[in-house]
Amino acid sequence: MRIFRNYDYPIRKPDTSAAALRRCIDVLRRHGLGEARISHQFEDMSFSNTSAVDRIRKRFPTLGDGDSNRVSSEAADMLCEIFEGIARKYPLATAQVMIHEIPWSNIANFPDAAPAVMETQLSLGALTIGNHWWISGRNQLMRASIEVEGTGKHDATELPSEITSLLRELGKPKKVEIEVHLGDREQASMDTRDARARTVMDRYLGAIAEIAATLSFPHQLPDPVARGLRFPEEKIGSYKPALNEVFGPIGYVYQSSRSGQGTFVLSKPSPAGFELELSLDVGSHSRKASGLLLVKGDGWFACATLVMNNWENQFAWYPIVDAATWRNILENIRACVEYYEQTFVPEIEQIYTETVNAGRLP
Repeated sequence: MRIFRNYDYPIRKPDTSAAALRRCIDVLRRHGLGEARISHQFEDMSFSNTSAVDRIRKRFPTLGDGDSNRVSSEAADMLCEIFEGIARKYPLATAQVMIHEIPWSNIANFPDAAPAVMETQLSLGALTIGNHWWISGRNQLMRASIEVEGTGKHDATELPSEITSLLRELGKPKKVEIEVHLGDREQASMDTRDARARTVMDRYLGAIAEIAATLSFPHQLPDPVARGLRFPEEKIGSYKPALNEVFGPIGYVYQSSRSGQGTFVLSKPSPAGFELELSLDVGSHSRKASGLLLVKGDGWFACATLVMNNWENQFAWYPIVDAATWRNILENIRACVEYYEQTFVPEIEQIYTETVNAGRLP
C-alpha cells in the first residue's frame, strides 16, 4: 500500500497550463531540485488530417518520445514552449507533463520520491500538468502528489514545512485529499471484496421499486410526467442552505472542496469508521435532482441510488420546480438515506471490515 497527499490546483484565466508548467519548473530549480525527472505524453486529435506530434518532433528533435529528462535540462524549457503553443500551433488532443522522482532530501528531512504511479490523467507521486481537448474547450489541470507514510487515510503523516512552503509557491490548491494505491496482493484481496459488494449494489438497484414502496416519504410529490412539470430555466437561488438544514441534524457536513458546479457533497463517518458520502447532482441545464449514497474506504467504494418519490420509473430523479420543491425533495431523500444507513451500509461494512484497518476514519 502506498499513500499520497494530493493537491489539486485550479487553472483559471488568466492562468494557463503553460504558466503552471513554467512555475513548477522555476520553483524546483530555485530550490535545488533540478535533478527531478520530467516526462511527457502527447496525443494527436483522432479526427485531424495533420499530426501535431510530428510537428513537435521536427521542431524539437532532441526532446525524445516521452523518456525521462531532468527539470534542469533544456528539455524542460522545450516542454514549456510546446505548452505555450497549444492549441493553435500544436493542436494536441492530450498534452501532459509529469515531474517525478523529486529529491526531497535536498531541502528537508524527507525521503526522495520513489517511482511514481504513472496514470493516463493524474499521476500519483508526481507533479502533473495537463492540457486536454474537450468539447467546450481545453481542460487544463495541475496536481502535486506526494507520497507519505501511514497505514491508511486516517494516519497519513504530514509534510515537512519546507515542502509545504514550496507547494504554496505553486499556487493555492482547491482541494487536498489523501489517496491510497494498493499493491498487487492487496488489490487481489480487494477485488474479491469488490465483487461481493457489487452483488449487494446490484440487489439494491434491482429492488428500487420495492424500496420506494417501503419508504415513508414525508412529501407526496406530484407525478412529474403526468403533471407536465417543467424544469425552471433559471436557478432557484442557493441550494446549500436547505442541504445543511435537512442533513446537518443527522450528522452530514457539507464538503465545499469536493462540490462543484451543479454537484454537492456531504459526508460523515460510518458506524464502522469508514466514510459515508452523500453526492447530489442538480444538473447544469435540466435542474433535475438525483444522487447517490456512497460508503468509502481506502481503495474502494460502494454506492446506492437515492430514491426520492414512488412514481414508477421515476424513483431516482425529480425536477427542481422551485425552492419549496427542492426542500421537499431533500426531505424525501433523507428518508431514503436513513433507510440505507440501517440496511445497505451495514452489509457493505461487513464486507470491508474483514480488511484489517482498511479505510478507517479516526
